[in-house]
Amino acid sequence: MKKLLLFVVLLISTTAFSQNPIKFKLRQATISTNINGGVINRGDEFELWIDANGNGNTTTRQLLFDLQYDQTNIEIISINHTGTGGNGGVLPGGSTIQLSWQNYPGYSYAGNTTNTDGTVRYTSGLNYTYNANGSGAIIRSTLTWSTNSGMPYTGFDRLLILRFRLKAASTAYTFQPIKLNFVAGWDGMGASNSTFMDTPLSSTVNMNQNFGKFVTAKVDISSNLYNVTGLKL
Repeated sequence: MKKLLLFVVLLISTTAFSQNPIKFKLRQATISTNINGGVINRGDEFELWIDANGNGNTTTRQLLFDLQYDQTNIEIISINHTGTGGNGGVLPGGSTIQLSWQNYPGYSYAGNTTNTDGTVRYTSGLNYTYNANGSGAIIRSTLTWSTNSGMPYTGFDRLLILRFRLKAASTAYTFQPIKLNFVAGWDGMGASNSTFMDTPLSSTVNMNQNFGKFVTAKVDISSNLYNVTGLKL
């Protein structure tokens, strides 16, 4: 069993919150299409995007992303960053970028969800539950970059692209939403930097409700009968 909780105390010996926190949110509140643009069926891959707004930030150099997903029905395939400004991403031009991620099956986030500062969520009230057979799983991804420039944009655009697959063996038609629990930040010296958790922070995956069904039916009913009886279907 991977020890997620041994990883939660990092780089918090000094606190120097930045004046302009980077803002984060999920691009899609609902995911209804696979990577080819069609409806999502079992076995299909789909993407979730984490958006960032640089907000004039000049100090942050490392981010820790913490997400939760439904491991019973969904599996994580890959995580990639979008690069630097002008090249499809939102990080400063000329940055040297490093990205890593780790999956922690069985864990569910039970920590701070009320504070809008993601770094505070990480440093205050952080908590997880563990159930080896449960539906929860945590993804931790660390993004680090070196640069002499500040964040180039003051609007939201894609920062991370997460690719998932709806398991072919899944028998469900609805799933636990994918959640961005927090994004914590640090500067180049390891001091904490504030972040801002915008909305949405939860994304629902909608699959094709007719997938695998042999018969679908349409029921027609007289509008007069409906009005008189109050019949509900």
